Amino acid sequence: MRRSRSYACLAATSLAVLLITPGTAFSGMAGGTSTEGDIGIAAAPALELPFTCGTVWKGDSASSSAPGHQYAIDWNKYPLDVNDRGQPILAAAGGTIRETGTASSNYGIYVEINHGSGHSTFYAHLDTEIVSVGQTVAEGQKIGTLGNTDGNNPGISPHLHFEYRDYNYSASWPNYIRPATFHGDPFDYAAGVENYTSHNCGRTQHGGVAVTSRGAPGLDLFVTESDGGVQHRNWNGSTWSYGTLGGVSIADPAAVATGSGRLDVFVLGSNRRLYVNTWRSGQTWTGWRQLSTIEFSSSPAVAKRYSGGIDIAIRGLNSDMYHGYYNLSTGAVSFSNLGGDLTSAPAILASEAGDRLTVFARGPNGNLWFRMWSQYNEPDGWYSWVDRNQPIFGKPSVTSRGDYKVDVFYQSPSTTSMMHWYSPNGVDWTTYDPVSLGGPVYGPPGAYATGAGRLDVFSRASDGDLLQKWWLSGSPWSGWANRGAIP
Repeated sequence: MRRSRSYACLAATSLAVLLITPGTAFSGMAGGTSTEGDIGIAAAPALELPFTCGTVWKGDSASSSAPGHQYAIDWNKYPLDVNDRGQPILAAAGGTIRETGTASSNYGIYVEINHGSGHSTFYAHLDTEIVSVGQTVAEGQKIGTLGNTDGNNPGISPHLHFEYRDYNYSASWPNYIRPATFHGDPFDYAAGVENYTSHNCGRTQHGGVAVTSRGAPGLDLFVTESDGGVQHRNWNGSTWSYGTLGGVSIADPAAVATGSGRLDVFVLGSNRRLYVNTWRSGQTWTGWRQLSTIEFSSSPAVAKRYSGGIDIAIRGLNSDMYHGYYNLSTGAVSFSNLGGDLTSAPAILASEAGDRLTVFARGPNGNLWFRMWSQYNEPDGWYSWVDRNQPIFGKPSVTSRGDYKVDVFYQSPSTTSMMHWYSPNGVDWTTYDPVSLGGPVYGPPGAYATGAGRLDVFSRASDGDLLQKWWLSGSPWSGWANRGAIP
C-alpha cells in the first residue's frame, strides 16, 4: 500500500540580478535588485520522463511507498493499463550508475543514476534491472522494467517510484529529494497528480530563445543559461553585444518591446510564479518582480496588442492554457482559463490592428492547436480550440509580417528539422503547406519578423550553440548560422 504524505511548498528567497558591464547591449543594461524569488543551489540536469517516447503516464505525488517523500512521484501508465508490469524504464538523463538494489531492499529492485554535480535520479520497485554500478548510460537508454518489488511490502501494486535527488541541497534523507521537472515542465505538486507525454525520444533538446525588436534592423534575444540566469543578446544591425539579467528561471523566457524605449522580459521562477523585469531607455533594469501568486507549469509567451498592456499566455498546473493581461500603468495582471489540456508551452500573436489574438500550442494528441480571440466575436471574443492536424515536437513560435499574416515555426517530431507554416490571414491554413527549413536543430524556435520583408528564426545546435536562419523578400532562406555558445 502507498502511504499518504503532505505537500511542502518551496520557500521563496531573493532572485539575484547580476550585472555585466563589458559589451552591454545599451546604456540601460545594468542590474537591479529583486523583490521575490527562489535561488537554486546548483543547476539541475534536464530530465525527460523515464518512459517510452510518446506514451502517456500519470504521476502521483500525493501518496508514496515511504513516508517523508514529499517530492517523490509514483507513476502508472495512462489510461491505466490492467498491469503496467514489464513496461520499459528509461534513463531520464545521461549519467553513471551509482547504486542498484535487490528485491529484498526497502525499495525492492532499484537503480540510481549519478548525473554529476551532486544530482541523481532514483528508480524503484523495478521488476528487472539491466545495468550495473559504474556503467555509463545515455538519456533514453533502457535500465530496467516496471515492477512491484518491495522488501517491506510484498505484493504492492506495480508502479515506478521516482525521485530526483540533489545532494547539494542536503546530505540527509529525505531532504535531498527535490521537486522534479520533465521536458522543462515542473511537476504539479500542488495538485498532487499530473499527466505527462514522454519526450524521451533519444533526442538532445536545449532551451528556447525569446526574440523581439525595438526597431529594425535590431533584435533583442533572451535565453535561460544553465544556472537559471537570463542572458540578453542584442543585434544592432552589424554587431552582437551581450549582458545578463541574472535571476533563476526554470523555463524559457518571453520578451516584448513596447516601442523603442521599453523591454519587458518574463520568466517562470523556481516557485512556478510569473516574474517580469523591465528596461526603459536611459534607465537600468528594474529587477525581477513577481506578477502573480498563481502557480504555472510552462514557459510564458507574450504579445503587445495595445500600447498600454501586454497579453500573456501560459499553461496552468492543470495543463489548461491561461490568458492574462498585464496593465503597464497599474502593474495589475488578471488571468482567465482557456482550457485545452495542452502538452507544450504556448506561443501568442497579436494582429497589427490589435483586434485579434491567436494562441498556439501542442495539443493533447501531439498536433498543433490554436485558439483565436477577436474583438468582434461576442460575448467574450474567444473561439474554440482548433486542431490544425500537423504533428509538432515541443513548443511552437509565431510572428507576423503585418496585417493578419501569421508565420508559425515548430520542430518536426520525426526529424531534427525546423518547420515553417504560413497563413496569409491567420484563418486559411490550406493555401500554403508546411515547409522544412532543414536542420539539425535541437531546441524550440524563436522567431521574429522585422517588417514585411524579413523573418529571423533561432534555435540551438546539438552542443547548445545558438543558431540563426533568416529570410529576405525575394531571396531563399539562408543556411543555419552559428552564433556561439550559451553558458
